[in-house]
Amino acid sequence: MAKDALDSVTKEPENEELLKIIEKEEDELREIESKLQSLQGDWNPANDEIVKQIMSRDALFQKEITKRSKICKNLIATIKDSVCPKNMNDFLVRTLKKKNHMSFC
Repeated sequence: MAKDALDSVTKEPENEELLKIIEKEEDELREIESKLQSLQGDWNPANDEIVKQIMSRDALFQKEITKRSKICKNLIATIKDSVCPKNMNDFLVRTLKKKNHMSFC
C-alpha cells in the first residue's frame, strides 16, 4: 500500500513541469476563447438556414446509409443461403469480376 502511494507520487510531474503544463493549457484556452469570439462576431443570421439545411441533409444521408447497409447485409445473407459458397469473399470478388467483364464486352 505504501509502495503504491510512493509510486503514484513519483509518477506525478514536478512542480516546474506542472507550471509549464498549466501555462500551456491557459494559452490554449485563450486561443479557443479568441476563436469563439471571432466566430460569434462574424456570425450572419442568414447562415442559420444554411446550417439547418446541411443538418437535415446529413440526417437524411445517415438514414439512407443505414437503409443501404441493411439491404447489403440482407443481400449477402440471401446469397450465402442460396449459393452456399465455401468462401464468401472469394465468391463476391469473382462475381464482381464477371459482372465487370460482361459490361465491357
